[in-house]
Amino acid sequence: MIVGNDVDSPGHGVECGTCVMMDVNSKKIMSLVTMEKKEMDKESSAENCFVKAMNDLLEKDMNVEEVVTNAHMQLGSAMSKNLSYT
Repeated sequence: MIVGNDVDSPGHGVECGTCVMMDVNSKKIMSLVTMEKKEMDKESSAENCFVKAMNDLLEKDMNVEEVVTNAHMQLGSAMSKNLSYT
């Protein structure tokens, strides 16, 4: 499965962050994670949502072959820290 990813992290005054994982081929949403601001590390909110969404996919035994995302530094950091993603 090739997963397209979008993360919307909370800005000033926003209470939630969201990460959507979509199968690029079938166009189906495979994981949708919403986290409250208080659940996330302030410095890496995008990374927190991404990791939770990826873990959700892996717990469902989904074979993620590729992740397509923007060049967000926190997402690159999350992928390099979690060798199970590579």
